[in-house]
Amino acid sequence: MMSNYAITSAVQEVLNNVKFEKVSDLSKEQFAEILSESIYRSILTRDFIDHIEREIAMNSKRRSF
Repeated sequence: MMSNYAITSAVQEVLNNVKFEKVSDLSKEQFAEILSESIYRSILTRDFIDHIEREIAMNSKRRSF
C-alpha cells in the first residue's frame, strides 16, 4: 500500500507539471496516464525511499518490544 507521503507527492507533481484548469479538460485515460506516471516517479525518488526505510525501521522497533 502506498503511503500518504507518496500519494501527496504524486498529486503535487501533477499539479505542478500539468497545465490544466480542471480535470474535465482531460480525458479519463489522459488523467489516469498522468497520475500513473507521477506516482511511478514519486515512488522512485530518494525522499520516498528514505521515508519507506524509516517506516520499516520504526515498525521493526515496535515489533521487538
